[in-house]
Amino acid sequence: MKTLLTRLFQPRNLTAAYKAQFRTRKRQRSEGIPTYVDTLQKLAEMAWPLLDSIARDEMVADQFLNGLDSHELRVQVAATGIRRIEDLMRVA
Repeated sequence: MKTLLTRLFQPRNLTAAYKAQFRTRKRQRSEGIPTYVDTLQKLAEMAWPLLDSIARDEMVADQFLNGLDSHELRVQVAATGIRRIEDLMRVA
């Protein structure tokens, strides 16, 4: 039902804006990991409402790593090889 309503009422230009926000979203220095991930998940859902949750979670995990504010942390977390967002959050 949610997917149908989103498809009917969400203008396409907003979807493009959400995609741009998602792709450029970085973690702010004072932002906690859970808040950062929550924001990414909401943006991904608005940007790709018809995408299945597994693919969307993979995109969130990729952007999570790309948007970490510390290069050192990004390298350490990526080196674990973990791909699930819940596990990435624990490591970070």
